Amino acid sequence: MAVVASRVAHGLIALGLLGCIGLVYLAAWRGQVEPPTRLALAALGVEAALVWRSGWDCPLQPLFRSLGDDRTLFELFMPAPAARLAVPLLGGITAIGIVLLGLRTL
Repeated sequence: MAVVASRVAHGLIALGLLGCIGLVYLAAWRGQVEPPTRLALAALGVEAALVWRSGWDCPLQPLFRSLGDDRTLFELFMPAPAARLAVPLLGGITAIGIVLLGLRTL
């Protein structure tokens, strides 16, 4: 049961962060930063710091392993080699969105 709960929690966190990335791109497209965009940027900044601190891997993975969940979230949907690329790829997509937002609003 703990494994299922950890996967659900992990999935909800991932969906929230994907929504934050979407908000950044929406703000870049509109060319304006509103309070939800600021909150999304703050959440992405915290996530980036945690990912950096955890060696460019999911910062929650050690917690989920301690609960008995030995697979990463992305390994539930794709092979392990592709899953290892997910965090760096999403980081790059996020960085591009932030750069686009900066170019449109500065």
